[in-house]
Amino acid sequence: MIENDKYDDQDINETTPIIRLKDEQLPLVPVKEKPGFFKRFLSFFIVIAIAVLMATISEMSQSLLDAYPKPYMFNFFNTLYLIFSFPIELGMLASDLKEARAKKEKSGYQYINNDDGQQDIPDSLWVYYKQQFQVEVSFDQEGKEIRKGISLKKTTLLSIFMAFLLVGSTYLMMRALPLCEVSLATVLFQSATVFVFIFSIIILKEKITILKTIPVVLFIGGVVGITLADSTSKGEANDYPQATLGIILMLICAVCWAFYEVLTAKFFGEANRTVMNTYLALAGFFNLIAGIPILIILNFTNVERLGVPDPKTAGLIVLVGFISFALMYLIAWGLTVTSPLFIRSGELMSIPATLFADVTFRRQPFPLTAIPGYVLIVVGFVVTLWVENKYATEAREKQEKEEIEKQEKEIQGNSRNN
Repeated sequence: MIENDKYDDQDINETTPIIRLKDEQLPLVPVKEKPGFFKRFLSFFIVIAIAVLMATISEMSQSLLDAYPKPYMFNFFNTLYLIFSFPIELGMLASDLKEARAKKEKSGYQYINNDDGQQDIPDSLWVYYKQQFQVEVSFDQEGKEIRKGISLKKTTLLSIFMAFLLVGSTYLMMRALPLCEVSLATVLFQSATVFVFIFSIIILKEKITILKTIPVVLFIGGVVGITLADSTSKGEANDYPQATLGIILMLICAVCWAFYEVLTAKFFGEANRTVMNTYLALAGFFNLIAGIPILIILNFTNVERLGVPDPKTAGLIVLVGFISFALMYLIAWGLTVTSPLFIRSGELMSIPATLFADVTFRRQPFPLTAIPGYVLIVVGFVVTLWVENKYATEAREKQEKEEIEKQEKEIQGNSRNN
């Protein structure tokens, strides 16, 4: 923000820091930082990390569920780690405040970049935390009201519903894994790509384009190709008497997970870091509150008896919990940076990542008949990168054009007033 008597508050953008300049140094409007290479690189890094972490969790969870067949308790402890998002955010906010105060002492001016740039540097961390939950109301050229931001109350209420979806979908996956072949379960879970595509059109109002449809078709073709190759190589040697139940549970899991990702993008797609970390922490907290009575009920109904794992298994559960926390954190963060379909591409890349782990560490034979399926998934991922970059560039150019038009109108309005 630029403080000068010649400029009204309505001409000041809320995201611009407070500085003082001489009159001849003043720009007509605050200059915004243009998103570009860094955001694209960040999106790519998040997607690759999601693929690696998801493959790691799949490999470790498969072994742990055999040694500790308690899917709800396993999932309960994994989700608890989300609570760590809150102290992490408080630490980052404290660092932001410290940096802002240091700049103020050094320059004598107030400089802080938060959701309400009109306010001074807050005296306490709690006040600064609450400032991140601001709802800003503006109007477009047609007079339509536009709301940006989200309140702490709304974040809390949404977190209850989203925690139910998150815990429910991950529990269904843990429950279904022992009931059918792991390869089949993985394929059914990755069918969430189709549901994400459908929900994005219905809920996010995304337009159906050929460019967006091509990678989805490639992903589906790759998943089907791997499934056929796997079934051909293994035949029907394995007997899973509850395979039908496992298939049904995994399909429900895929729908719930797709719904979770799309709703996260809808409710928190433009949320700042503090809102997203608070949402994750609240999801973990609600899991704690609701999970304890559920564990007691499952124990007394003999659905899942409480039991203490051996030290080695307990250590692995803790490790998987930290990895799951990192995965959930990246997925939620990624959904605020890019589209749900792009995040899904990273999750689908966990299929070849899992293959690499099986061949490298478990010394399993490489299924040559599945090569076309893996190639389709990789090609679909590359196409998704290109499509996301194309749409991001177009959106940035459109935003820059709108800013230029806004500047020209403000210049004309100032000329008439003078």
